[in-house]
Order: sequence, then C-alpha cells, then structure tokens
Amino acid sequence: GNVDAFADESSDWQLRLIAGVDGPLIARARALGVDARLLPFPRSVARIGDASLGRLIGKKRRILSAAKWLPAACAALFYRGRLRKEIEAFRPDLIHTNGFKMHAFGIFARRGGCPPVIWHVRDYIGLRPIMARVLRLLAPRCAGAIANSESTARDLLENCGDGLRAEVIYHTVD
Repeated sequence: GNVDAFADESSDWQLRLIAGVDGPLIARARALGVDARLLPFPRSVARIGDASLGRLIGKKRRILSAAKWLPAACAALFYRGRLRKEIEAFRPDLIHTNGFKMHAFGIFARRGGCPPVIWHVRDYIGLRPIMARVLRLLAPRCAGAIANSESTARDLLENCGDGLRAEVIYHTVD
C-alpha cells in the first residue's frame, strides 16, 4: 500500500500522520513506525459537507446549510489552531493531505504559506459544489496535487483552475 512504500523507501525520513477521523490507517501506520496521531475533527465539522445536504433544493437547502456551517465555522477555527500547533511542533518540509476537509485545513493551518501543501485527490470535486468552491479559492495556495486517475485530475483542474498542477499517480492494489 501507499504507507508501506513510504516506510520502506524512506527510512531516513521522519513521517507523521495526523488523521481527523479514527480508522485502521492509524494502526497500520503505527505498525510501520510512522508517528500517527488522531486529532479528531469537531463533531460539527465532521458532519458538514455537500453530502449532508442530500438532494435539498432552494431556500430550504440554504437555510439548513447555514444552520450546519455557522457552528462548524467556529469549531473549524479551533481545530485549525490545534492542527497548526501539531504542524509547528513537527516542522515538516511538506504537508500531504488526503480528503477534502483536510485539504482545506492543510492550507489554513500553515503560517506564511510554509510548508508547501500537496493535495492527494481520489474523488470528483465537481460532484460537491460547496467544496469545489472552497478548493477553487484555496488552489492558488496549493503547491500541487496528486490524482488517482486522469479523470479525477481533469475534474480537479476543471473545478480549481488550470493554475493548479496535478500529476496522476495510480494506486497499487494490495
């Protein structure tokens, strides 16, 4: 898998994984010697997103969206501060993010635009209108993106602009 490749080929690298949600990746990374930490998203942040709005349309969608996003915005500021402390304590040369929320937090948690952030994109951003707008605004601050397919890369560039550099790296199958 992807974690195995980093652990095997980069033994002189210091790797740290910070996950916003708990899952098997943390245990697997730790088993490979990666300093893996859970920094859970606040509940209101974990629950927001395009998918949580379902197929609601019009005024009802806007009202429910605001009702979910306003409390999440306050929690997101708190989370950004916690993530920033983790990043500053580790002092990485690069931040490699995975997942749309962490792509945004990876950009916002840095001070002065350093270190560079690379987004690892596995999903179609065009299917998520809210997150597509957020990432379009953040794309100029992103050093580049890794996409898992040509179509994912194309969708990313169509939604975030051609100024973002995206490279395709196909995933291996375990």
